Amino acid sequence: MKQLIRKLLREITNNNEQIYLYHGTSKGAANNIKKDGYIKTNNVGEIKPSISFTNDIDYAKYYAMSKGGKDRMVILRTILTDDFELSNRIKNNKGDEYITFENIPVNKLEIKTKYGWIPLTKWDVIFDELITENTLYNDVFKFKNDLYINDLKKELSKYETSEQLLRSGGLSIELLDRLAHGFSEEDIKTLKPKELKLKWLADLENVVYEIEKSGLSPKEWAKKINLSEPIDVSFLKIKNKKPGFYIEDGHHRYMAAKILNKELPINLEIKINPIVTISPDLTYDEFHRKIFDTFSN
Repeated sequence: MKQLIRKLLREITNNNEQIYLYHGTSKGAANNIKKDGYIKTNNVGEIKPSISFTNDIDYAKYYAMSKGGKDRMVILRTILTDDFELSNRIKNNKGDEYITFENIPVNKLEIKTKYGWIPLTKWDVIFDELITENTLYNDVFKFKNDLYINDLKKELSKYETSEQLLRSGGLSIELLDRLAHGFSEEDIKTLKPKELKLKWLADLENVVYEIEKSGLSPKEWAKKINLSEPIDVSFLKIKNKKPGFYIEDGHHRYMAAKILNKELPINLEIKINPIVTISPDLTYDEFHRKIFDTFSN
C-alpha cells in the first residue's frame, strides 16, 4: 500500500524525484532537535508514540505558525520512506498526515531557509545563518557565508595553477562580490525603501518642496510618480557607518515608493572592493594564489 501511495504521488507531481514530507515547528523546537540529534516520537493520539508529517507544505506552514508565530516558525522536511504510513486519524487521508514510530536522525532533515532547503546540521536556527564548515580558512578568508564555496571550486577547476588563474584575469567579479557581500550586482533588482539609505538628508529637500508646492496630499503626489524606471543605487561604505545601499539618483521615486510602501527597481553598483573585504591583509596576487591553494581540488 505504501509503495502504491508513493507511485501515485510521483504521477501527480509528474516527476521521478524523491518525495518529501514536511514538519512544521518552532525555532526553539528545531534547535532542540539539533542538540538531541533527532526528532523524538511523542504521544500524539496514535497507538504508540509517533511523529507527524504532511505532504502539504502549506499545512506544515500553518502548523508552524501556530507553534512559533510568523517570526519563529520553522519548516523541516525529510524523504518519504517505508518508515512512514498514513495516519488513521484522518478520514480519506491522501497524505495530509503521515506518521512514523521511529526517531528521525538530524542528518535526514532539511530546513527551509531564505537560500532554499539546507541540511539542518549546517544551519544556525537561532541566528538564521549558515554554519561555517571549514574553520581552517576563516582566519584568512572572511566570506559573508559559505553558500558560494561550490561555485568558487567550480570556477577554480578551470585552471591548473594559480599563475594561470592570475593570467586569465582572476576570479570573476560576480563570484568575488557574492563571496564578500552575499550578492552581486546582478542578484539584486529591487529593494524596499526601508533598505535604502541617503548620503545626505539634504538630498530630499527639493522633493519635499515639490510635494508642498504641488498642493496635493503626499499620497496623491506619489501616485503620479512613475515607479517603473529603476533608480541608481550604490552599495558602499561611508566612514563610521556600516556598508549599505545608498541612493545616487532617483530621490523623487524613492520618496514616492516610501509613501506608497512599494518596492523599487534598481540599477546596482557595488563600490566596495571584495578582495579587501574578504582578505584585507593580502594583495591581489597573494589573494588569488592563496585561494587557489586552499580551494582547488
